Amino acid sequence: MPLDITAFFAAIHGLFFLLLSARVILQRRSAGIAWGDGDDREMKRRIRAQANAAEYMPIGLILLGLLEIQGLQSWALLGLGALFLAGRLIHGWAFSFAGAPMGLRVLGTALTLTGLGLLSLAALVLAMTFGVGVLATGWHRPSDTVGAYLVCVVWFALGIFITSIIFQARAREETG
Repeated sequence: MPLDITAFFAAIHGLFFLLLSARVILQRRSAGIAWGDGDDREMKRRIRAQANAAEYMPIGLILLGLLEIQGLQSWALLGLGALFLAGRLIHGWAFSFAGAPMGLRVLGTALTLTGLGLLSLAALVLAMTFGVGVLATGWHRPSDTVGAYLVCVVWFALGIFITSIIFQARAREETG
């Protein structure tokens, strides 16, 4: 199954990431910074804009691709993809370019998180709908499906628990 809609949005995200990367490279050259940020405020801004894009773009595109594979309607994919893309473009521009209004960065963040949340919820609903369909059609015994959901819940809870321990340990190191 071709992922035409996901490919379209991935291409735009990729081009924007190249722009953010080029801005980091240009600032490195103009400021003579070979490694790190050189304690240069503009360099820090550009690095964080690029890194922020690298942090958020992959999960949004993965979710969009999964939804396309699961057969979500094209209009919904286009709407969710456009919402997430608008958030990334607005945030990345407002973050990377000095003098951009803070309100644009906030708007970009809100659109990004809303898009990511809706993509996640849609994927969860489709996955759970499939699970209920498996039960209803008798493809598997109910205990198999319930067991699979419980295994996922246990691993998720374990991941949250371990993450919280790590964050608490780091917080103690920073304060004490």
